[in-house]
Amino acid sequence: DICIVPLRVTVNDAGRTALILRELQKKSGLGKKEFINKIIFLFSIVPYYKQDKIDTYKDELYKTFPGAQFFEQSIKKTVSFTRVSTNQQKSKDIKKVEDAF
Repeated sequence: DICIVPLRVTVNDAGRTALILRELQKKSGLGKKEFINKIIFLFSIVPYYKQDKIDTYKDELYKTFPGAQFFEQSIKKTVSFTRVSTNQQKSKDIKKVEDAF
């Protein structure tokens, strides 16, 4: 089993995620290495102007979770994500979101 952990490229999200995962690891009863092997991080809803910061956040997470795994690709932010399932949804929004994956 694996767990995909979505992350936004923000200091708060990376820090909060690290705290939550440390607590989850304790509650899981798994050793740190075994726990880390089940986690794969995915940077999602990344604005174009933060693409270059992904490596910085990876480095920070490696400090807390040495050997952490990351998806090579990130999911870029598009306005379509925020409109889906709202009264502002446009006809092509769902297709754009599906294409992002």
